[in-house]
Amino acid sequence: MMTSCSRMDPKEKKVRATFKLFKNAVAKQLDKRFLELIDDETKGYFKRVKEAAASADRPTLEKHFKDTAYPQIDQLYIFSTRTLFRGQNIKELSFEDFMKQLLRHGLFREISKVEIVEVNLKQNEIAMADIVTKLNPKYSLGGRLLFIKDGDEWKIDMTSRHRQENNRIKAFCRYKSVDVDSMDCLNEFNKESGGFEIDESVIWDK
Repeated sequence: MMTSCSRMDPKEKKVRATFKLFKNAVAKQLDKRFLELIDDETKGYFKRVKEAAASADRPTLEKHFKDTAYPQIDQLYIFSTRTLFRGQNIKELSFEDFMKQLLRHGLFREISKVEIVEVNLKQNEIAMADIVTKLNPKYSLGGRLLFIKDGDEWKIDMTSRHRQENNRIKAFCRYKSVDVDSMDCLNEFNKESGGFEIDESVIWDK
């Protein structure tokens, strides 16, 4: 009898294998492999995070957080960056070194809780995976993760998961009866997921 694995489309197998490599890169902090597996959209997003953390003043950031679709996610990355690199000139860091530090400080650790449920091959160059994030043994949160074909390989668009991540932070803070727009929300979320506390004394410094 044929197994479900043997019937799987070769492209789907490749997508699932890519995600397995990605989770391993995050878990073992393999920065070179991690950077090889993220797509240009993801790199562009984190270049903007780096630039904002390095130079944006408070009015600029407050306007951005008001206008963006996913304010909790942007706050999490920008404020975490300012906390991690306090006293350092973020502008002088190469993008590779910047991402290496984010990886090593656990900013992508949530990916360890993500599992692929189903892969939909939308086009030759795009695959959309239905995913679940295991919040605890009883509860999971659904979402989607986009994979982009790059030559013979697949790359992961981490920004395609921002809606799920943002909703998770807000749902967590509502459950904890914490204002979703407060710094307490981000810090409670970080504490629950094993992260570090964001330093409010530096988050508005450029």
